[in-house]
Amino acid sequence: MTTKFSLLFLISLNFLLPSMGAVSSTNLPARPEILSVAALVNDFWISNYGLDDAGWSSATYYTGNQRFYEITNNPTYLNRSVDWATANGWLRSEKSRYNGNVVRNDEDADNHCCGQTYIDLYRIDPQPIRIADIVRVEDYIVAQTDTDFLSWIDAFYMQAPTLAKLATLTTNSAYSDKLWAMYNDTKSTRNLFDATEGLWFRDAAYIYPAKTTSGGNKVFWARGNGWMLAGLCRVIDALPSDAPNRNDYIAMVQTMAAALAPLQQSDGFWRSSLYEPTEFDMPETSGTSFYAYSMAWAINNGILDRKTYLPIVAKAWNGLVAESVHPNGFLGYVQQVAAQPGPSYYNDTKAYGVGAFLLAASELSILAENLFSAYAGPDQTVYDFDMDGMEAVTLDATGTHDPENAAVAYEWFDTGSLMIANGITAQVTLPLGVHDITLRVTDMDTNHVEDVVQITVTTPVPEQVYIEHFDNDSGDTPLDTYNGWTVLLTENGNISSYTNQSKALGVASGSYGFYAPKQDNGTPWNDAVPNEAALVRTDAPEGTDIELLSSITWDASGDNIDHEYRVAIEIGGVWYASNVSLNDGAPDSGAPADIPLSFSPVSFATASNWLTIENTTLGAPGALSLGSAPASHLVGVVTSFGLYLVSGTNNEVAGDHVRFDNFAIWAMPTPATPPSITSFISFGGGTWELIIGGMPQTGYAFYSSPDVTFTNAAIVNSLMQANPTGDPGTVTGGNLLTTDGDGNGKVRMILTTDPSGFVRVQSSTP
Repeated sequence: MTTKFSLLFLISLNFLLPSMGAVSSTNLPARPEILSVAALVNDFWISNYGLDDAGWSSATYYTGNQRFYEITNNPTYLNRSVDWATANGWLRSEKSRYNGNVVRNDEDADNHCCGQTYIDLYRIDPQPIRIADIVRVEDYIVAQTDTDFLSWIDAFYMQAPTLAKLATLTTNSAYSDKLWAMYNDTKSTRNLFDATEGLWFRDAAYIYPAKTTSGGNKVFWARGNGWMLAGLCRVIDALPSDAPNRNDYIAMVQTMAAALAPLQQSDGFWRSSLYEPTEFDMPETSGTSFYAYSMAWAINNGILDRKTYLPIVAKAWNGLVAESVHPNGFLGYVQQVAAQPGPSYYNDTKAYGVGAFLLAASELSILAENLFSAYAGPDQTVYDFDMDGMEAVTLDATGTHDPENAAVAYEWFDTGSLMIANGITAQVTLPLGVHDITLRVTDMDTNHVEDVVQITVTTPVPEQVYIEHFDNDSGDTPLDTYNGWTVLLTENGNISSYTNQSKALGVASGSYGFYAPKQDNGTPWNDAVPNEAALVRTDAPEGTDIELLSSITWDASGDNIDHEYRVAIEIGGVWYASNVSLNDGAPDSGAPADIPLSFSPVSFATASNWLTIENTTLGAPGALSLGSAPASHLVGVVTSFGLYLVSGTNNEVAGDHVRFDNFAIWAMPTPATPPSITSFISFGGGTWELIIGGMPQTGYAFYSSPDVTFTNAAIVNSLMQANPTGDPGTVTGGNLLTTDGDGNGKVRMILTTDPSGFVRVQSSTP
């Protein structure tokens, strides 16, 4: 059977956020990338902010959260909305504008925004309490002869979608008729829409020329127009396709989008003051998110031209991710509550900004799912381990999204127009340097889409894989409180009873670890152990192979001329100390200074570099001493690191300390490990079981095709596990296996042919 898998290749699965930059990319990321960023933002908000009241700001967040639930089907987000609505008694907000006057508060559009989510939740679970109050208040509005309830454009987002949703839910056109009358009052009676510019003034106070920007231009506020544009899209989405006036709303979306498109800045954002972008020249998240949502929704629903607006929404999304999303999911650059353009800063956030961002992510994920888009794979760094000045690299376009199976050609270009390969995957050899590789995918109509991957070919350099600073602000702390550090001490040649106690060895307020002296006049160091050997150690970073180690460094000092520092490692259950004492510390001194030391042999594995350390079982009787050099070179994974210390024999009344700090381990990067196939057997009926060993926590997809230049249609979509709680790895989506922490995975699959046609296992967008 081994010949059956001779063509198996695997490449790890990675999703990267767009890199920072002044000019935002116009390539839309894949759907999983969009959703993962949005989940990061929403999960951060949920973990760090309370349910909040039913006011307009929090209610706007819940419109986004609820839409994101509909996209992801994640019950956490649904439960969040239900908990919020329940906490507020399913009542509309009692905004204080009218000092508690219930009737006047009913007329305040801001208090109606919560109704959008209440209605959505009612559709899921039609309990009458969920919409009782919002029906009551909208019935009151419908019964009034007045239509001037939306005197500022923010209000359209707050109340208009609620009326539209109720009109559809109840099939009562009175709600949509009232909405149309209110919309026309805002647009025409109050003249808040500027037909010449295709944009809206925030309210009557901002109608030109009563208010101008610092440069004398009309004041068009980004978030204000975002409230209107997003509100229009949510109204259109809520109404039946044959609803009266629906086409008028659609025409306004098209008008506004056309006006907004040329106002987008190079980083993907719209500035707070649309006609005076330099007035507040910083990113603004809420307006940009509303525009990205609205244009993406309009593309998805055939209202805006995809070719024209796709680069705009992609550029906006990439800018938001690069500039506004903090690494932990905090969403910044949200202009604070206002009625006009103003500044926004990296650490400014608000609930409505997060809601708008989640709306954008939801629609963009749909757009990405239906989009023919090229994906050249994540940026990668490849190391020239054999030092010949070049390295083989796998180019992988299998993440290209081709929903209609329309791709006919995959071409790869290096730094400009030089084609270096073709095919959905290709092997090329690149010299040292940074290569911007362009993937061009052409469809059957000769249209093409492109993506760029940056591949860096470089010589491997050591990386710091571990460091402990032993920071301690005050007092004396036992060494074993620091990341698994422990110590073995000897007393008169035997294992000491003072093991791990602070009076034997610990971390002092001077912020360094030290081995206690033979004599000392003060607590806790009196009655300390004599000047014998000590072994201080900690667990090694996972998978540290001795062949990859390059150096171990630390800062050291001591009171005696003859104290010793030796690097200590454990491999194969045996402890070793470096054969040569690298530095005997500072000369006999009352105030020793730290000296940087390092152990950097040409090869850590060389046998002559090491002496065995004997009797190192914690708590067992016996000596701690150096033995002989090993008979052969060391091989395998290092399981523990540390220092073998001797404080010396010069007995001073002031004490004989051996001190160390900033212990660090340096190693070469690990070469990519191809997976091994340990089993591939038939269970009959076309079912086969495959066991692989690959990289830990890595996603692999499985393909079956007679041709190397296969399409994504060749992916095996029938992955399953016989015993999900016991089989290693996790299967998701029927086609993606993610290995466990040890890199192992087992799946079963159904193949329509003999597995001789099973040519590849590699990364793929799930």
